[in-house]
Amino acid sequence: MGLQPTTTERSIVDQNLWQKSDFGQHNAQTGTLDLTKFETDPNGGFIPDGFLVVKNLVSGLYEPAIAWSTTPDPDGYVQAAKADGHVYKPVAYDAGQTRAPFALFWTGRVDASEVPLPTAHAGATFDVTKGARGIVYV
Repeated sequence: MGLQPTTTERSIVDQNLWQKSDFGQHNAQTGTLDLTKFETDPNGGFIPDGFLVVKNLVSGLYEPAIAWSTTPDPDGYVQAAKADGHVYKPVAYDAGQTRAPFALFWTGRVDASEVPLPTAHAGATFDVTKGARGIVYV
C-alpha cells in the first residue's frame, strides 16, 4: 500500500467588471494581504478582484478598507481617511494561510457599482468618498 498524492483545484473567475479603463493596470504595486482581517473561508478560497484595501501602517500589511454606507459600522472597524486601492486580480488562499501576496491597483477608473463589499455588508452601497486617492470612480 503506497501513499497517493492528492491535488486540490479551485476555479477563480477574474471578471474585472469594476475596472473601467486600461489606465493604471501596468502600474500595479505588490503588497501582502493580512488574511486574518478578511471574512475568509477556513477551508480556503479567494479574495475577489476589485476589493478595496488599506495599508495598516503598524503591520505593513493590507486589510479591508471600510467603504460602505453603514454608520456607525456594527463591527467596530475604523475607517481610514482614504483607502490605498483595489485588489487587482483575485487572490487564492489555502486553509490556515494568514498572508497572501497581491497586486494593488491604485490608479485608474473604477465603476463604483461593481466594487465588491464583504458578504456581511452585501446590502450596503459603496461610498465613493471612502475610495482610493488615485482612483476616479464613475
